[in-house]
Amino acid sequence: MTENQPATPVRDLARPIHMLWLSVPYGIFYTAIIGGCLGFLMRRLGVPLEAIAQYSSLLTIPSTIYFLWSPLVDIGLPRRFWFLIANALGILLMACGILLLAHHLQLAIFFLFVAASTNMLTSAACGGIMAEVFTPESKLRAASWYQLGNLAFGAIGTGLLIWLATVVGVPAWVSIAGALMFLPGLAALLIHEPKQSEHFDWIAHLKALGHEFCATILNTKNLSALLLLSGAAGAGAILNFFPAIAQDYRVPDNLLAWINGPAGGITLALGCFVSGRLSPRISNRFAYGFLGLLLVIPSLLLWLGPATAVTYICGYVLYTFLLGCGYVYFSALVLEVVGAAGKSGSARYTVLVSLGNLPIAYMAWIEGYGAKHIGFRGFAMVETFGALMAIPLLIWVVRQSGFLNPLVVASEIVTETDSA
Repeated sequence: MTENQPATPVRDLARPIHMLWLSVPYGIFYTAIIGGCLGFLMRRLGVPLEAIAQYSSLLTIPSTIYFLWSPLVDIGLPRRFWFLIANALGILLMACGILLLAHHLQLAIFFLFVAASTNMLTSAACGGIMAEVFTPESKLRAASWYQLGNLAFGAIGTGLLIWLATVVGVPAWVSIAGALMFLPGLAALLIHEPKQSEHFDWIAHLKALGHEFCATILNTKNLSALLLLSGAAGAGAILNFFPAIAQDYRVPDNLLAWINGPAGGITLALGCFVSGRLSPRISNRFAYGFLGLLLVIPSLLLWLGPATAVTYICGYVLYTFLLGCGYVYFSALVLEVVGAAGKSGSARYTVLVSLGNLPIAYMAWIEGYGAKHIGFRGFAMVETFGALMAIPLLIWVVRQSGFLNPLVVASEIVTETDSA
């Protein structure tokens, strides 16, 4: 191994299930508060659908550019302490934004934008931790737990917080939302990271950072993965608008919180669980692209089906199950491209996740214009065409490496040969 090559852990330094709790703060913030409750709260305040879509798109920008400040997590303090600091500060800024929502909408969005920018450092820390403490064989399982906490608890939190918004005041709502983010995040104290060097060398760090970035981003073998991550298929942008369009499908108010909460949480958790138990021999690239293509089924149902509660429930349940499956392979694909953590594990992880979050932003923007011109069905119409964009990439992946992961298959062959 050369000096510039980051070391791969030979054994797991943490339990994969720890990533379940570390992903909960991010899931509560982005899925429950920004993705679900904010649209619901703004609709109740009389904000038009087009404006809700535009504000939602604006608040996804930090998730596409947080690679600009994520290198902080790779230096100085251990990543678990960066996680705790970012989580606490993000909660404070979120509270300011929600408390101002009914009084000064633009200022509230500003505070929520800064809160989102801060909260993204929790994702950066988790990415670096997963790359640093898990072996390649355990990364799919860690990704499964990570997305289960992110998506499932985010969906359950959406239902809980929507219901609470109808029965308690804003200060109490903010306190409960903050506690849902803060308490699970304390699991970061259970992570044991490798000891860092006592003498930090900036020159050596920058050289290693540049080498690792070039080896990851400029590697032609990763091109198909980068195109899949930045594509519209599998992004799940419409998930943010389900609570806002529920009334257009005539969903009763007493079912809204349950559908967008426990029901969605169960289906997302089931999708994450199923994906995490599939064979690691399956190519992460093929699995992510194929699951993104399958999202065309619920999207078509919501677009062309009757505007009834049954259509909404069936479309939502199928969509969230497939999305849960796909998001596990999204994280697994990112970790596959990142490889070992090295000196820039968090930074490289965030670059790739930012690339993967980019379609959420542009699809939310486009879906907003679709809703403006053809009504609430515009969201699902745009989502349908986005899912179909996976077809040419899937053909390329199959021709390039087939359905199975060639790296895993090769390692299994070598292992079997050595054992013989």
